[in-house]
Amino acid sequence: MATLRRWQPAPRGQQKSAVSPERILMMCGCGAFAVAMFVLMQPSNSSLQNRAEEERIVSERIEKEAAAKKAEAEARQRAQGRIRLEQREEQARLFNQRYNTDRTPVGSVSAGAHETSPAPTGFAVVKPALPPEQAGGGFREVKMRKPAPAQ
Repeated sequence: MATLRRWQPAPRGQQKSAVSPERILMMCGCGAFAVAMFVLMQPSNSSLQNRAEEERIVSERIEKEAAAKKAEAEARQRAQGRIRLEQREEQARLFNQRYNTDRTPVGSVSAGAHETSPAPTGFAVVKPALPPEQAGGGFREVKMRKPAPAQ
């Protein structure tokens, strides 16, 4: 009978053992190669010192660049502030030329009645002359009164 029954063992060939000499030699060779590569990859003492020196040089260069950028930004900010101040002064000067050419007089109308008192000194608010339909809000220029000349 050519067929096998369940209870009959099938004839099988001889199996290789899990730990054969070839496998042991192959694993030893791979381990030796891995150890050799690990030893070659480790830096030596002189290369460690060189690497530390290179890192120090790089960090110093980065610090110098950061300080230069910071100084440049501060100089740029000062220049921008100076330019803004000049622009404001120019705008105020142009505004004063345009709107404060016809200034209202400072002092009283009847100046002859108060001849005994000296001319007032200090600050006075000069209002620009506006057309009658325009309200008097907005710009006011503060001027320093000059003391009366001595006679």
